[in-house]
Amino acid sequence: MNLQHVFCPNRVCRDKHQVGKGNIVSHGSKRQRCKCKSCGRTFSYRRGTMFYGLRTDEQLVTWAVGLVAWGCPVAAIVAVFGRDERTVADWLHRAGTYAETFHHQHIQEIDLQQVQVDEIRLKMQRQVLWIAMAMSVSSRLWLGAVCQVSRNKQLARQIMTCIYNWAKQVPLVIAFDGWSAYPTAAAFIFREPCSTGKVGGVRKQLWNELHLIQLVKQEAQRWVMCRWVVLGSYALIRQILDVTQGVNTTINTAYMERLNATFRAHLACFARRTRCPARQLQTVGERVFLVGSLYNFCCLHSSLDTKTPAMAAGLTDHCWSLEEFLWKRLLPHFASTA
Repeated sequence: MNLQHVFCPNRVCRDKHQVGKGNIVSHGSKRQRCKCKSCGRTFSYRRGTMFYGLRTDEQLVTWAVGLVAWGCPVAAIVAVFGRDERTVADWLHRAGTYAETFHHQHIQEIDLQQVQVDEIRLKMQRQVLWIAMAMSVSSRLWLGAVCQVSRNKQLARQIMTCIYNWAKQVPLVIAFDGWSAYPTAAAFIFREPCSTGKVGGVRKQLWNELHLIQLVKQEAQRWVMCRWVVLGSYALIRQILDVTQGVNTTINTAYMERLNATFRAHLACFARRTRCPARQLQTVGERVFLVGSLYNFCCLHSSLDTKTPAMAAGLTDHCWSLEEFLWKRLLPHFASTA
């Protein structure tokens, strides 16, 4: 067992959640268990990973998760590995839930500078699903997704809330397509409490450093892309675009569109005219976070000088392997029993 990255999950331990303290030792020879020398608590070596509670070989589960995350249908994995479909579905459920928790723990406030937003229309077996996603242009970091059965203002507000939670209050440019719900949702979400100096409630005012760009397709003799500055200063927007995209580049949402193509290539149910349509909204959300997290930490990007988006954003210093990602221990809501 590699105890280098194992920490004590006991809430009352003085060395809780700390790595490299030398307080974790191997405990027992038959079962993979660890012991904290500071508090005396014993716990499973798999605690905090997606493998906790599984009796299956970790390598087999890793192969199955990796194949699904790179576009292999579940039916093919069932046929090749000879496992029951419900067993494979349980592995993927664990991996998706783990990836979503991992994403929320590791993607904190960062300097986004420019964010692009777009949505994907996904045809399921019995309904249509809309998935709104956002990414930081400078680091190509995938910021998250919101899944709903309706393309309404609630979907736009939820994805804007995600961006609001991740962004530092610095000059921020948000670019999106012609859907009218985006500008109103951004104006509703990006507000900070402001004291009026009078007795009574505190009112909220819009961010001073927020800039909104909308791209609208209009038809004249042919389709023409019109670019509107909905909010903010074009001069400052131009400065941020020169830093994040390059000098004299055109206002666009091409980076988000390219990321949409990556998701369609990595998830069988996202492919157009697929023979493997998704069945449940929860399953789609789990797979999206799994692919998005692997894209951030495990996929080298040619436009980032062979760095991963997480490396470009300063979240890590190396490209992670799939095994390293799945074995990464999450900060637990630790129960009373190990």
